[in-house]
Amino acid sequence: MSTIAALIGPIEWWWDTPEDPHRFESERARTYRAWRQEVNDRLVAAGGWLVYRPHEGFKGDWDERAQVFNDEQIKVADIVICLRPPGIPGKGTDRELALAARLGKPVVHLPPGTAWTVEDLLRVKPATLPVGSVPRGVPPVDGPVPRGLTRQPTLAERMAATLARSVESGR
Repeated sequence: MSTIAALIGPIEWWWDTPEDPHRFESERARTYRAWRQEVNDRLVAAGGWLVYRPHEGFKGDWDERAQVFNDEQIKVADIVICLRPPGIPGKGTDRELALAARLGKPVVHLPPGTAWTVEDLLRVKPATLPVGSVPRGVPPVDGPVPRGLTRQPTLAERMAATLARSVESGR
């Protein structure tokens, strides 16, 4: 049986806009697409992985009603891999992360440029990850915490801690 991975990220953000008519061909957009392809390729090449690629699911002008298809990928995925770079908004990505947290899916934040490699992910068996955990060395938020600030636990981390306390206490 394959491990199903859902690659999520802010697809819509990279589209050209009247304010930024060359966004799709920007260096940052090309870097993001290359990273997304690299993550996909390494998982598929490793064998035993099935990767859903929402950016290839539909062609044409996006309609928010189609978000339900991307939500379904989260429901069946064994692990959710968020590729969002720091500082990039994404309504769909936020919705998918919230859904993954509600469903207790393991989420790994793997933005482009992270020092963490995809090979590390290949050694992780999602079934062994506690809810909301991330492999050692992977930032649990999109990017570094600014100097002088303390990173607050994510919703998934808070839920995992609550679940762990419940299990330990026998409730």
